[in-house]
Amino acid sequence: MAAPNDYNTVYTTLKRVKEQLNALGQKSCPVFFDMGLLCKALEVVWAYPVEFEGVYPLEGGMHLFMAVFASVGNLYGTAGLADLLSDSGVYAKATVGQILAGKDFDRGMRAFLLVDEVLQKRFFIQFQQWLEKHHPDILVEMDGAFQQFCTSFANITADHSETEALSLIDSKIVPLIAQFRSLGCETSPLYKFWDDYLQHVSVPLKLFIASSRHAIWEANLFSKYQLLPILFASNRHTYSRYMTYLVLQMQRIPSDLLESFQNGHFVAKLTNGTFNSVWIDYVLEVTENKVLKSSGGIIGLTHQDTALARGFCPGLLQQSIHCHS
Repeated sequence: MAAPNDYNTVYTTLKRVKEQLNALGQKSCPVFFDMGLLCKALEVVWAYPVEFEGVYPLEGGMHLFMAVFASVGNLYGTAGLADLLSDSGVYAKATVGQILAGKDFDRGMRAFLLVDEVLQKRFFIQFQQWLEKHHPDILVEMDGAFQQFCTSFANITADHSETEALSLIDSKIVPLIAQFRSLGCETSPLYKFWDDYLQHVSVPLKLFIASSRHAIWEANLFSKYQLLPILFASNRHTYSRYMTYLVLQMQRIPSDLLESFQNGHFVAKLTNGTFNSVWIDYVLEVTENKVLKSSGGIIGLTHQDTALARGFCPGLLQQSIHCHS
């Protein structure tokens, strides 16, 4: 049996996808790979464009997140991020090493959110102290507007108080935040370092996660644009090269596939609700861990089509097929 990353295996997989595509009468189908297989799948499709017309190999969001976090570990790990995670007592040093190497998705996700929360909280504490010293009148205006905003938001009502609060943020708070950031960067190299982390790492990653959870295609694609510099800066050659192509390719996909993605069909949803869509490679990762690697694996399921489909295809979209080593 050939290895999963063998070109013959990848070719056969794409061939089967194309056969199913023709059988279902569909014009196009995305196929989600991790990057180790995706680069070879793309090379196969490039070599045989007519044979695999309509087959679009794409990256898995979970593996992209892990690659970005490995890039973050490369850029910021020894500059204080590793110490922040370990010296705080949240993670042991060995675990921090695994997280910053992009090898532990769940802990990596939690670590990213914790670091972002801590830095954002410290930022706004310092910003408030700066306002008290230089713009005390704004604090009084902010307090009243935000109290009204929170009340209207809690009651799920859209009235003038919400508009007033948003107008205050756009007209006064945002310019003051920009001024505070500029002064901080000029005063302290350490402030500039962590401000760079917040602006160029936290914001794109949070947008990438939120757009995936909400299944918002345009925001998700834009977040990938923003993540490309991190991949290039950390010398992630494979991801930086192929992700550049994939991001540009998404500008030329056929209308039926674009419409499907715009309807949220680039991620999977296991249950009804909001903010609970997940990357398709994450679905298979969970399935693999619970089914393939559990006692017995698929033994006994292969003769029961419904049980096999339930175990291996929960929440998968009709037009999405995932191949993972």
